[in-house]
Amino acid sequence: MGGGSGWQAAGRVAGVAVASEVVQIVNTCVGLLLLRKLTGEDNVAGLVEVFASFFSGMGWASYPAYASLLLSITILPVMSAILFIILAGTLFGAVRGTVVVSLSLSTAAAVSAALSRRIAAARNFGLADVDPSAAAVDASIAQKPMQTSLLLVTLLRLSPVLPFTFSNYLAGLTSLPIKVIFLGTLLGTLPTQAVYVSAGALGRQALQGGVQLPSWVIALGVLATGAAIVLIGHVAQQTLQGMDLDPASSKKGGKKGGKKGSA
Repeated sequence: MGGGSGWQAAGRVAGVAVASEVVQIVNTCVGLLLLRKLTGEDNVAGLVEVFASFFSGMGWASYPAYASLLLSITILPVMSAILFIILAGTLFGAVRGTVVVSLSLSTAAAVSAALSRRIAAARNFGLADVDPSAAAVDASIAQKPMQTSLLLVTLLRLSPVLPFTFSNYLAGLTSLPIKVIFLGTLLGTLPTQAVYVSAGALGRQALQGGVQLPSWVIALGVLATGAAIVLIGHVAQQTLQGMDLDPASSKKGGKKGGKKGSA
């Protein structure tokens, strides 16, 4: 496959990624409208209280129940998980909410990658069928110590470039071990998820009147949150670009090199 074909393959992958995100956003908006009609609530704050009351009534079972909800949303890319990530802070607080979210997202990443790998193997499909250059890079990574793979996954999770759910399934086409995908996702998503969950926890306190903040402080906090996420992504991108992942150093051992990952 020539350079032009490689760009075309990359473009198709990017197109599918963007389309999947658009579908999730649209479905989330539709879902919120339906929930508002079913509950009779006029705004999102009312829906938050409905969810909070429902899960609070479950006691300790609310933790596995909410984790299962996040798992389902993330593995089956029907709705965007971001609202439910923020809602976790509203329900469980900043610390426990972050634990629930991080473990749920990491488990979802591992399960999605395992499913993708199994389906790809059954259909004799590999990363080389998407882009041989990417398969060569993957083969090069496979020859390096596991710490390199872990660092790579962690940095990719810190970077906002790849959509989360789509990248989970794409990871199944690589040689990355499932345990590395789980741990790298856990480490890489922790900073940004902690920010989102903490925002949800603060929002619940504000709704209940427990926090009285001037509007300029809230605006500054929103800007600081956005700047922090952008900065984390920028640093991760720079580090990724500086990593030695030369495809020429890999062994040209077959077209399906991207399918030799182990669980």
